[in-house]
Amino acid sequence: MREFIPHIVASVMMAAGAAAALASRRAMAGRAAGIDAQLHRETHRRRRLLGFVGVGLFLHGAGILVSVLHWSCVHETPMGILGGSGENIAHGQTPIQIRQVVLQRQQKQKQRPQAMTREGLYRILHTRREIELDNTQQEEQIKSDQPGLPNAVGGGATAAGSPHGTVRGKLWLYRLRYDGESWDANPRALPALLQDVQTTTKIEVASRQEVVHVRELPRHSGKYFPRMIFMTGTGNIRMNDEERRNLREYLVNGGLLLADSSGGAFEQHFTRFIRDLLPAEYRMRVIEFDHDVFRGQGYPYRIVRGAPTYREHGSLEARGVFAPDGRLVVFISPGDIGSAWASVAYGRPRRTVETAFQLGTNLVSYAVLNVRDLRDKP
Repeated sequence: MREFIPHIVASVMMAAGAAAALASRRAMAGRAAGIDAQLHRETHRRRRLLGFVGVGLFLHGAGILVSVLHWSCVHETPMGILGGSGENIAHGQTPIQIRQVVLQRQQKQKQRPQAMTREGLYRILHTRREIELDNTQQEEQIKSDQPGLPNAVGGGATAAGSPHGTVRGKLWLYRLRYDGESWDANPRALPALLQDVQTTTKIEVASRQEVVHVRELPRHSGKYFPRMIFMTGTGNIRMNDEERRNLREYLVNGGLLLADSSGGAFEQHFTRFIRDLLPAEYRMRVIEFDHDVFRGQGYPYRIVRGAPTYREHGSLEARGVFAPDGRLVVFISPGDIGSAWASVAYGRPRRTVETAFQLGTNLVSYAVLNVRDLRDKP
């Protein structure tokens, strides 16, 4: 309110000057007599009027100048506004909560993972890789130069299906082999996905998929633990007690299974199979659209409408099985995304299946960032 006082004073004075000039004009008009006296009065009136107007304009300009200086230099700035310099607001101290909120927001900005870009995810993945392979393991692997699993399983630059393998190894993806129909459907699916993961995250990947039988899962442990297993088919799933136990141990101890329906009644068979396989505390539900695999902070892609449907073979929403601690254990895709990945290798335009590749890349990123072999924990 104080900044408007000079404006009010200047306006009042200007009005008073104009009123005085008008009164003087009327008074002189009443006393005028004769032509010479009238000319004299007219000249005198004009001079007085110009004088009053000039004084009023001067006072008004002075008031405006004072107001501008008062606004620029003296006006109080509320606390809580970044860059403000005032200490009070509305004749009272600024609430402490405002300052706390600002500090909390600044702290969250510092703690937020800088992986919103593909380069950020690339840094995270390589950082995790360096943490998991300590100096002793690296030295032993470099000296021995014996890649692969124990008992001569695996070879080349990486272990068989291992996401790390030897030092500077490539990223692999597993396909699960079991006794059932079309477990090997769409053989070009995982190699196509691997290429997208490499393009997106800059992680070096293998040029082909790795097939692992359910019987071999116990041998893949520690740094050879599969980060994600891809399972597909078109019909019933048959496993003996040992194979069921192997798959259960893999999932309960930190693994991730991507089950994708390639047609037929696979989705119905797999739903019954996985419910019987896992303990009762592992619950199945529809995966919400804001889950990490769709819109996770720091993940390569933001998928707005959930899992895509390339071909309809049952339900239209992706479901998941979650561990008691909230970890995603099984991702059930009803939309045949494996066929979507493979279709690019057969010449289908990439843009028609773009969301399928985005989901696959996010799932691989989730696996690399979250999956660990819990059997190695003391």
